[in-house]
Amino acid sequence: MRIFLILLFLATPVWGQSSISLMDTTQVERDVYFSNVYHDYFKQRDEYERQKFKRAQAQLDVQKARDESSAGVPTSHPLAGLPAVKNIQKRSPEATFVDLLAEKYDAQQEVVLWDGTRADLVGDDWVAEVDFEEKWAEAIGQSLYYAKATGKKPVVILLVKKSNSPSRFAYRAQTVCNAVKGLRLVIHKY
Repeated sequence: MRIFLILLFLATPVWGQSSISLMDTTQVERDVYFSNVYHDYFKQRDEYERQKFKRAQAQLDVQKARDESSAGVPTSHPLAGLPAVKNIQKRSPEATFVDLLAEKYDAQQEVVLWDGTRADLVGDDWVAEVDFEEKWAEAIGQSLYYAKATGKKPVVILLVKKSNSPSRFAYRAQTVCNAVKGLRLVIHKY
């Protein structure tokens, strides 16, 4: 629409002057003109996308600060200066294993990626999804996505119940991990 209005303006005669149209210019001049118009459009679009990303990142930072600061204690309370304690009753059983595995593998836990997704564990050169054995396929998909988003190696950590018989879910996960280059499977028995 913007280009059409510009073309319409250029084709409209000004009082007391003859009409100037793009037909009077050479092909090179027209190419330069349209190149500048497209350049400005894409420059504005890229700037808009950068600003949109900055706003989203700022919202995530505010939300993270709000989550860290709110522990159900009023700010005037004597315990307000202490670090926030997570409510363990609201956490999933998987989160307890994530805490233990983060210490074991010296990794960061619940890392928020640029698009708001949360990777369970992130090491120096790897990123992992921790899930129970029944959700093996979901864990593989998430770890591959996190690896693509972070540029790190994907790892799937399956939480398998201790038993005498091998798990069919672990077998399925191992079959897929063997087929996908670079995907590593770690089985943690509990």
